[in-house]
Amino acid sequence: RVFFHEDGVGDCVPFLRVPEVLGTLSRFLRPFMCVAIFPLTRTREFVPEEEEGAVRMYARYLAYDVKRWVDANYRTRTSGADTALLGVGLGAQAALLCGILHPDRFGIVLALAPSLP
Repeated sequence: RVFFHEDGVGDCVPFLRVPEVLGTLSRFLRPFMCVAIFPLTRTREFVPEEEEGAVRMYARYLAYDVKRWVDANYRTRTSGADTALLGVGLGAQAALLCGILHPDRFGIVLALAPSLP
């Protein structure tokens, strides 16, 4: 199982104690890896196009480039059912939209306090 953490190195990591949370999850879930994703411009990449964003391009990049690279270079289960997106705030909004746009690639979405319009 692979968790893609949107905004993976942003301010939320220390605040939410992400390593500790993932450590706790590892006691209950079969082995998984976490891929932390740092956006170039989160206020653009994580926002829908109708709000001057580019989340569709970001979602395509994540689904087809990043996920494909991770699956090719690590021993992962490649199904959407074994792939999760995790995000907080704008990262949660991006995770939700990526999951909606690519449900075959991301079968699990963990969205904490998404910034929905």
